Parts: sequence; structure tokens; C-alpha cells
Amino acid sequence: ARDETDLDIHYRQLMALGRSKKVRVQGILIQEFVKGKELILGIKKDPTFGQAIMLGLGGIYAEVFKDVSFRVCPITEHDADSMIHELKSKDLLFGVRGERPANIHLLKTAMINLSRLALKYDIEELDINPFILNDRTGKAVDVRIVLVDGAIKGHPVKMEQLSLAFSPSRPRKKRPHRKNELQTVSKFLGIEL
Repeated sequence: ARDETDLDIHYRQLMALGRSKKVRVQGILIQEFVKGKELILGIKKDPTFGQAIMLGLGGIYAEVFKDVSFRVCPITEHDADSMIHELKSKDLLFGVRGERPANIHLLKTAMINLSRLALKYDIEELDINPFILNDRTGKAVDVRIVLVDGAIKGHPVKMEQLSLAFSPSRPRKKRPHRKNELQTVSKFLGIEL
């Protein structure tokens, strides 16, 4: 949906579809539309090396081009920079044909902190696809997390707290209704939501 009118139309259509199929719809999840480059960020626990982080071209192109880079967690800024420069599609991030470059500093910060998060919560698998990155912000649009059994004992975390959204470090108006939901992840990743 591009505006509130469009959103209202789509909402009514989805609710009508639910009623026609006799499905009890308790609500509809919406999220902000963000333009930018679609990346994939991932974590995979390897039996030999432990958790490894992945960066690649994401969205619908993730499985087509298989343009990815891996490192063992945790990574440093140098590792994150190397991973970005290993991508065949890296030029898209630095701006082509007059496009503004993506916020590379934000991407590196998110990658470093995600690699630490993987170790802190003993994450078996994590996929953020797409992670949409533009010149100002980065947003995790779809996130899938598999934790090792008992991985978050001693770390009371609600699934809402594992919803990831990335914004540049700058003062901005707080959203009190989301503060508690995202407090753990945003604090850990070192970014302000």
C-alpha cells in the first residue's frame, strides 16, 4: 500500500477474503514500505566451525545468483568490509548510474552485531531476507530464527524482541509502544529504533 486509502482498500479486501473462506482473522500485520537494495543476512551453525554469518544479494535473487560471502562469528569491521567487497553485486551498494550509495557503515554495524547476537543466543539458523538497505536506513522485512534447544535460558526474550529493524545512530522521536518490544535486540545491536 502506498498511502492510507490504499491500505484501507487492501485491509478490507483481505478481511472479506477471510470471511469468504470462513477463516477467523484476528488481525493483519502491516509494515512500512521501504525502497532500497535487497540483501540477505544469515547465520548458520556449522558442526566444525560454530556459527557463521552470511551476507549476499537478497530478495528474489538470493537463490538465483548465489552471490554470498561467509565468515565465522564473531566478525570485526574489517571482516564485514571484506565480505561486502567479495560480493559480485557490491557496486549496487556503492551507487550506480546516479543512485545514492547505501549506508555501508550501518550495514557493517548490523553485520558485526548480528554475529555477536548469534553467539549470545546460540542461534542454529537465522535468515533475514530481504534486509532492505538504502542511504539512510536498513529494515529487516522477513526474519526466520531457529534457536538451539534451551538456547535462551537465562535470557527471557519474547519473539517480538527478535524483530529486527535498523536505523542510523541519530536522535529521533521514540515510539513508546515499541520500546519494550525491541529493547533487547536494539540495545544489543547498538542502534536506535
